[in-house]
Amino acid sequence: MDFADVIGLINTNRGNGKKKNLDRMKQLLIELDHPEENLSCIHVAGTNGKGSICAYISQILQEAGYRVGVFTSPHLERINERIQINGQQILTDDLIHLTEIIQPIVDRLEVDRGEKFYSFEILTAIALLYFQQQQPDIVILETGVGGRIDATNVIAKPLVSVIGSIGHDHMHVLGTDLTAIAQHKAGIIKSNCPAVIYPVQEEIRYIFADVSNELDAPLTQLDKNQVTIKASTYGQQVFDYKDWSDLMIQLSGIHQVYNTMVAVEAVHVLNRQGYAISTAQIYEGLSRTKWSGRMEQLSEQPFVLVDGAHNEEGVMMLSKSLEQIAPIKNGHYSLE
Repeated sequence: MDFADVIGLINTNRGNGKKKNLDRMKQLLIELDHPEENLSCIHVAGTNGKGSICAYISQILQEAGYRVGVFTSPHLERINERIQINGQQILTDDLIHLTEIIQPIVDRLEVDRGEKFYSFEILTAIALLYFQQQQPDIVILETGVGGRIDATNVIAKPLVSVIGSIGHDHMHVLGTDLTAIAQHKAGIIKSNCPAVIYPVQEEIRYIFADVSNELDAPLTQLDKNQVTIKASTYGQQVFDYKDWSDLMIQLSGIHQVYNTMVAVEAVHVLNRQGYAISTAQIYEGLSRTKWSGRMEQLSEQPFVLVDGAHNEEGVMMLSKSLEQIAPIKNGHYSLE
């Protein structure tokens, strides 16, 4: 097997029918001797901003000296980007080796079950197997679609379940209204495991409260009124959050301020669990975080930005963010 074979396997139009549960994924993990067990995981769901939240948390933890595995999607250039430890992408040789382990098991199970695995299920299994072998201190897992039946939702006891913004995306799978979509996302909340929720729309806040109450999961629901923005220009935002003064981030857009709030609260949860992350390390981690393809400047003359907004809420937030950036108030916009 070579890298082209790996890409061929992943890019194949896999999967058949609407996925109803995690049975297929769980059976694959049984065959792999449960690589998901004994991993200390942070589980991140949400419509928009998941990757940014993962990036903030990862950078903060690295500043504190932890070795951090991250599984995100999609990738921008190479599939290796999806699986990283401390910012270092999985080596192609490792990706090939793990695919060689997994593919024959997948082939056999597909025959036995009479159904195909989705590409994301295979990638998730590869990531979990890689992290089992590499044993980072903490693993951050980003969902692919939804939460309840997402392939990543095989972690029984996450350190913390984190849910970002809720919007209209993947509606053919998750449902057409925010309530149905939020219920899917809330599926990553686990019994007696803390949950941190982005400042979502008022009409769906009760969903996360109800699920958390039912599962005895300590809940932190954030509010946009908890933040005061002091400065917001391209490449730098400064704001206060609760008792935190002059937090600074490089990523642009008001939504990134809210994503930062989520990351800070998730780190607070870790500290309460015995991890050691100082205030200085939180400040430093936030200020150093970068995330490609999110209001990223490609050119200064002319001033060109690219952003991955791909749904209604994402485009609306992008529009609001662009209004804050003086150099392009009279610019041109192209949606692909």
